[in-house]
Amino acid sequence: MDTILNILSPLGIQGLESLVVTLIISFLIIKELYQAFKWIKDRLDGYHEVKNKEEEHDDSIQQRLAILEKHDKWQYGQLEELKTQLTSLTQLVKENHTDIHNQLTALDKNNKEIAVASLRDTINRIHRYAISKGCVSHQDLLTFTEAVRIYRESGGNGMVDEKLYPEVIALPISDETQQGNY
Repeated sequence: MDTILNILSPLGIQGLESLVVTLIISFLIIKELYQAFKWIKDRLDGYHEVKNKEEEHDDSIQQRLAILEKHDKWQYGQLEELKTQLTSLTQLVKENHTDIHNQLTALDKNNKEIAVASLRDTINRIHRYAISKGCVSHQDLLTFTEAVRIYRESGGNGMVDEKLYPEVIALPISDETQQGNY
């Protein structure tokens, strides 16, 4: 305060007037200091607020990453389980495929044996009938040649080719359009 009075005395201000002027100047200085400190405090608060938000944001990101990592581990576990199940199913399909293939092969072989037996019977009956009549009808000849062709493709033996087929083909074709009654 004395410093302010020393400043004011050369200006010619003394006594009560100097006290009032001193108070007003002191008030203005205090006001300016207060605004300066408030400005600094606001900047520091803003800095801390931004820093806190960045820390919260960093924490939020870390939490999200932790959740994503946990989800990734769960998803990886699910994929591994599905892979194991798929491997098991693939093995089961391979085993069943082999079984089905073997069953179909056996069934095909059985069907061919049945077809060969049936065709052999048809070929023999047409042969006996045509030889007993001394000729073969056009319809019997068509049936005979078709039966012989299928018999050969199905794995029939050579007896038909060596004996029966040449004998029936050598017979004259009769004018009968009806199939024989064997």
